[in-house]
Amino acid sequence: MLAKYGQSWILFAFVSAVGWGVWGFFSAKASKGTSPVALWATVVVIEGIVALPVFLKYRPVLSTFAILSALSGAVGYLFFFIALRDGSAPTVVAITATYPLITLVLNIVANGYRPHLREVAGVVMAVGAIYLLSSG
Repeated sequence: MLAKYGQSWILFAFVSAVGWGVWGFFSAKASKGTSPVALWATVVVIEGIVALPVFLKYRPVLSTFAILSALSGAVGYLFFFIALRDGSAPTVVAITATYPLITLVLNIVANGYRPHLREVAGVVMAVGAIYLLSSG
């Protein structure tokens, strides 16, 4: 039904959110009793193995932005696991889920993007949520 109206991306976004929610849950379980660096390395290697057939079938995209995307994602992953070592999983996952704020700020600074009022309101609410979640 969504595809009929050109809205299939919404379904994909929800499936992605479910996948990341399950990922956060399993990451929290996996982070107990192990080194965050060892966990990070394990996850990155397994993802590489899963991605290898796709990488070999399709022409790799090794542009500067693709490489920067991979590097920044890997660094984020590592610090996520470090945060899970000592923090509450729901709080850590919720705080890291505010990454669109960084994307918005980068677009404003680098591309001259002008946010809509609803985006500014979302930023204010997200910052408030971070405060509420981290103030315990």
